[in-house]
Amino acid sequence: MSITKQENELFTEWAIERGYGNFFVKDGVPNPEQFERAAIKATGKKCRICFVLKEAITDEDEKDVDMRDWVNTVGGRRQTWDNITRWTQAILDCGDYLQDVSEDDRKK
Repeated sequence: MSITKQENELFTEWAIERGYGNFFVKDGVPNPEQFERAAIKATGKKCRICFVLKEAITDEDEKDVDMRDWVNTVGGRRQTWDNITRWTQAILDCGDYLQDVSEDDRKK
């Protein structure tokens, strides 16, 4: 079962169980293919990095928001994603820290 399908089942369960209805912000893996390929180069072991963000930035009127789609289309605040890109790169490359982050770096 795909990670997206697993997430969707969990989000549906939570929305019903906790009474969120259509006001539930779905957050999870925005790029399942990259998530599945993730690995630490130094050890060769599978490593999946999870960043937990404090809050979703959405319009108050939006219902049933899916942050996975939003990240892939809107992209969010550049400062946030530049830092996440730096941290990810440092973890995967065992210490190398990007000073200047390009759009290609963020996508990767």
